[in-house]
Amino acid sequence: YHKERNGGAGGTFWGNQTEANFLNVAKTNAAGLECTTLTQTSSEKIKKDIEELDSDEALSLIKNTKIYSYFLRDQVDEDGNKIEVSKKRQFGTVIERECPDEFVSDDGNSVNLYSLLSATIRVVQKQQEQIERLTGGIE
Repeated sequence: YHKERNGGAGGTFWGNQTEANFLNVAKTNAAGLECTTLTQTSSEKIKKDIEELDSDEALSLIKNTKIYSYFLRDQVDEDGNKIEVSKKRQFGTVIERECPDEFVSDDGNSVNLYSLLSATIRVVQKQQEQIERLTGGIE
């Protein structure tokens, strides 16, 4: 299930995932994409050189990622029609400003949220280990 805001203005391109090639493409350049669930393929069948992320490296990446508040600019579709986007204040990274390359997509236009989330989880895991070690004898 998917539903684009503003009647689908902005265009889409959808591909399919198959067991043979794991290709899954979904692209929209309008105001947003809404769906009941959004997943990213994560099978080792499509990965190579798999290593556990070092917690110090993850912490460095997270510490070097600035989070901003901002408002989205209105967009224009391919026919020149204005597409209004959310008027709410947003929070997140800005790829042109202090966002590590590890979190920027290959085309340089967006953030790889899966990588950002994964590094954040690794930092939380390490911090939880530290908390448990520091509070181990306290009841």
